[in-house]
Amino acid sequence: DLKYFSFCLFLLCSDRVEGNTALMCLASGMYPPPVQISWKRQKGSKEEPAPAEEKQQEISGSRSSAIIRLVKNETLYNYDYICEVQHEGGKVTNQTRFKGTKSRSSGEMQLSSNISLLCLLYSVLIVKSLVYCCGLSLLMVLRTKGPAPS
Repeated sequence: DLKYFSFCLFLLCSDRVEGNTALMCLASGMYPPPVQISWKRQKGSKEEPAPAEEKQQEISGSRSSAIIRLVKNETLYNYDYICEVQHEGGKVTNQTRFKGTKSRSSGEMQLSSNISLLCLLYSVLIVKSLVYCCGLSLLMVLRTKGPAPS
């Protein structure tokens, strides 16, 4: 019995020094867990398996799996990368395409600002928790001391 799952493809980061980009394919919420996640690439109408010389790392959990693949930037700009998930509960195959573009500066800036906002939000939550805990501790101390003598 196949249940709902989410399936997405991310551009993780671009390394300007080595000229690589990390792509991640994530399949989560699958039951039973995914059987196989694979990469292909396409140029025009020609589809082929992703080359073996590109490094990839597989990460699996009980309800999710991911594959991170390092792709040379010049290759990324010339091919559509396809992540394919084949699921045993009914042999479902889903494809998502990532088309590389040479002008990613605005996307990188947006990603950077999103990360900054996330860090700011995380910091605010930590400060809020500290203030709450200190206030609670102060109230507990004042409560155990009892009323001040007159």
